[in-house]
Amino acid sequence: MHDLRSEISDINRKITGYEESIEKMKMDRMNILKTCKLENVKLPFNYGSLDSIRMDDEDDDESENQDEVLMEIELNYNSLKEEYTNLGTVDEIDSFFNTKIDALTTEITGLNPNQKARERLDDAEVRLDDINSEFSSARNVEKQIDNEFEAVKKQRYELFMNAFNHISNQIDGIYKELTRSTVSPLGGSAYLTLEDEDEPYLSGIKYHAMPPMKRFRDMELLSGGEKTIAALALLFAIHSYHPSPFFVLDEVDAALDNANVARIAAYITRHSGPDFQFIVIIRRL
Repeated sequence: MHDLRSEISDINRKITGYEESIEKMKMDRMNILKTCKLENVKLPFNYGSLDSIRMDDEDDDESENQDEVLMEIELNYNSLKEEYTNLGTVDEIDSFFNTKIDALTTEITGLNPNQKARERLDDAEVRLDDINSEFSSARNVEKQIDNEFEAVKKQRYELFMNAFNHISNQIDGIYKELTRSTVSPLGGSAYLTLEDEDEPYLSGIKYHAMPPMKRFRDMELLSGGEKTIAALALLFAIHSYHPSPFFVLDEVDAALDNANVARIAAYITRHSGPDFQFIVIIRRL
């Protein structure tokens, strides 16, 4: 009987020791989870989360709450390396990681950092700031120049189109007046077209003149007299936009017959005045 009581007493002491070890392990586990929550460490859970971990220690039922919380949390250790999962006791784990920490500390201590690295970084940052400032200034200058260019381009386009539209509207009427006759009371027709409507001042202007009772032909296929009449119509149309003090017409009748000479003379007579003066030089007969 004495031996049985002694054995029961030993068993109770062992049970007490195991219970104390279990409680210690629970407390260690809870402290680890609290540290992870405090430092925002992400843990792989099978279920549960760190949200259920309380950070205060003033609860009277802390032990019971601790058991409940730990029962609601299960970590997933499948992602751990095999060298970590093979570790057994807590002492073995502590020894393993302390060895790793000592090795890394020794490695860091043995490093020979460049003492001028910080100084070079500061210099590089200063140069970068200077370059960024110069780049910003250059962009502002570029933007200002671009705006000025666009303003000049717009003004150039408006001036060109004002002149073109006026001359284009006048030339057909002037050409009809220079080519009108009893045979063709309506006269011929003439008009201008642009080769480039977006930037017309960079390309050419096509001049089309069709004498009375003739079909359309290119300007170079017209006779000398027809070209002269077309050129005078264009000259008078340009004059109507910005009149010059006077005209000097030097033997413009060289390629004209008497009928066309009479039409030009009649046109000059009808339109001559203070703003439309002529000096006419004719061929000697």
